Amino acid sequence: MNLELVLAQISNINKKYEEIYRFSGEKFNIFNLLNLAGDELTHSKIIATLLNQKGTHGKNNKFLKLFLDCIGIKDFSINNITTETEKFIGYVSKDYSSGGRIDISLTNDKKEQIFIENKIYANDKWNQLIRYNKYNPKAHLLYLTLFGNEPSEISIGKDMQINYLKISYQEHLLKWLKLCKMESIDNPILRETLSQYIVLVKQLTGQARSKKMQKEILDTIIKDVDNVSAAFLISQNFNEIKLQILKNKFVPLMTNLGQKLGFELDISFDSCFQAYWGFSFVKKEWEKFEIDFEFEGSNMQNLCYGFNGTDISKDLDEYLRGLKYSSTEKWPLWQYMDHYRYWDNNFYLDLYSNENRIIDVFENKINEISLLVENKNYEL
Repeated sequence: MNLELVLAQISNINKKYEEIYRFSGEKFNIFNLLNLAGDELTHSKIIATLLNQKGTHGKNNKFLKLFLDCIGIKDFSINNITTETEKFIGYVSKDYSSGGRIDISLTNDKKEQIFIENKIYANDKWNQLIRYNKYNPKAHLLYLTLFGNEPSEISIGKDMQINYLKISYQEHLLKWLKLCKMESIDNPILRETLSQYIVLVKQLTGQARSKKMQKEILDTIIKDVDNVSAAFLISQNFNEIKLQILKNKFVPLMTNLGQKLGFELDISFDSCFQAYWGFSFVKKEWEKFEIDFEFEGSNMQNLCYGFNGTDISKDLDEYLRGLKYSSTEKWPLWQYMDHYRYWDNNFYLDLYSNENRIIDVFENKINEISLLVENKNYEL
């Protein structure tokens, strides 16, 4: 089995298509440029705008009809639809039995409703679908994920019987968007915006590469048993490959950066592909607090950064919570990363070819948090 030869062949195919994409401009995507690829609220707004019969797309309820056809809902009137995002249904109760915000809500003139829970990378919240079902048991409850995953027991409970429909970006949404694009042939701006969003959905669901390129790679792999064996070997060790790259490339970069800024890197790779894995920068002068970077989702998705500490003086706590950041009991100040929020192939490639950009991104975030805190001379 010549593993190096297989990798070299695939690399040549990739380089060829990279050149094609460069000339075609396919990689230029406004959603990626604005770092909105995995932002669930952005996706919800786009979907809701298209479903809104009074939306600026000017297509009345055509897109809504297509959506209902794609997901198989036939008993929902499309007269006088009210479309909402982040629909507030009450404060979440202490026992998580009621309240929350529904990502997308459709209500018609008969008071019939469709609720869409939109999941890109974020984890389920306690009793999430139970609470939405309790708010209106007769509503069509849709659980939208990238690949049509089942909701977890955290969301639907262990013994609760809730009627919901699984739909996916990979199948249902992509099919719908393509139909919407066909309906927009007479509107170039709308058509091209849909084209870019379709490309983004394909990227999120691993369908961005052209069918022709995919076929070339598959033909290379399956042409003999040695290549197939090599492909399976790579697949079985893929997480280990990423882990070794992080240890060999990322850790030295962050260790040196920490020393430069007066911090020590604290990182462990236990459970590194699970939700809430992360790493910290600690300083001797900060006895109880640290700067943390933590992934909200599994497989290194939705990276947050912030100031972490639970024993903060009242003055410092009030100051931090007064800033334009998010806050929780554990994190008095946190925000999503604007770069490298999702550690996909581009991040790992940058570790080899653009390490200065990675250093700059993390140095800026560490300095940002340090300046916010230390300039106020609060006791740390």
